Amino acid sequence: MHQPTKEELLQAMKLMVGSRNWAGYLHFRRLLKLHYPIGFNGELRQMFCSLSDEDKLAYRNYFNDPPESMDKQQKKLKKKAKAAELQERQAGIYRPKLITSPKNHSN
Repeated sequence: MHQPTKEELLQAMKLMVGSRNWAGYLHFRRLLKLHYPIGFNGELRQMFCSLSDEDKLAYRNYFNDPPESMDKQQKKLKKKAKAAELQERQAGIYRPKLITSPKNHSN
């Protein structure tokens, strides 16, 4: 029996949410945490963000997860990043981020 890849588990979780098979979702979630514990929360967040609005709503309703919970986590991450940037500026080691996306440049 082969160990499923991280991508296979995440895809299975998305399919389970789409079909509203919550036991199946939790099974694959446990496998993901067991086999790939590093970055587990980030992977869950990315998987959740990739769901359709209808699937997100069904997930939140079933697990009683308020819509603000993901927003709060993202706000905390932004606050941490801003605090780190402020510390760098105060220490004199601040380096502005370079724009690397070609869509932001006009030719």
